Amino acid sequence: MLGIDCGFGPNVANDDVWYAFTATQSDMTLGVQPASASALFFPLIQVFTGTCGSLVPLGCADNGDPLAGGNTELALSGLSIGTEYRFRVYNAWFGTPLDDAGYDLCVVEGTGINLGVDALGASASAGSVFPNPTNGDFNVGVDPRSTTATITVIDATGRTVLLRNKRNTTSG
Repeated sequence: MLGIDCGFGPNVANDDVWYAFTATQSDMTLGVQPASASALFFPLIQVFTGTCGSLVPLGCADNGDPLAGGNTELALSGLSIGTEYRFRVYNAWFGTPLDDAGYDLCVVEGTGINLGVDALGASASAGSVFPNPTNGDFNVGVDPRSTTATITVIDATGRTVLLRNKRNTTSG
């Protein structure tokens, strides 16, 4: 199949890999996260209904900028529960990257998955958040040798809802 225009412009589909999933909810999200941030991997996802030989495009997504790299997510709504959908993933940026063509793939119920967001940030050793789960009040523990800490709270849609630089006055 040829590359498609999925919002950023025409691209090259010479390395597509095909998958299938069965809808368990009417709203589901597909996500692709390249294995290497330095790879020239610009993931594009295209979903189809129908069977092999008579596929009908349902939707597509790319991350919008082949020079930025990064994750691609495709939220789907109105799916028929129990129906099998086919999709392909390919590098829309000229071809398979030579340094690292790998990627992680997930299909989840609901819309939005926020690929790459860790519960405790980039490194669990950099700090801790407790209690978890919480009623809305929580503590942030940091390395006692730190004099300042940047605290970023991100909601379930990936939007930053709080960004504060705090001075560490209590030894962690």
